[in-house]
Amino acid sequence: MLVVATIAKIRRLYFQDKKSIRQIYWEWRVALNMVWKMIRSGVTKPTNERTIQHQPKIGPEDMMAAMKRARETRPLEAARWRQLAGRCFLAALLA
Repeated sequence: MLVVATIAKIRRLYFQDKKSIRQIYWEWRVALNMVWKMIRSGVTKPTNERTIQHQPKIGPEDMMAAMKRARETRPLEAARWRQLAGRCFLAALLA
């Protein structure tokens, strides 16, 4: 992600020093689309805001029950399931 200083430098090179977008891209090793975006949008600080916060569809208890059922139907993968169950249990405790 670009920092504010890099964005300012890109805008300064384009508007004051009259360098082309491709020259800036080549010299600073920043993606060409990112250079275009920073110059044309007028943004001085990058932002990344989520519009939707995704939530798990099932709770920890339901997850443990599903893993137990899967472990019983596939006994050859028992060790892997035990490790996964341990991680999920710790995650549920720490949450």
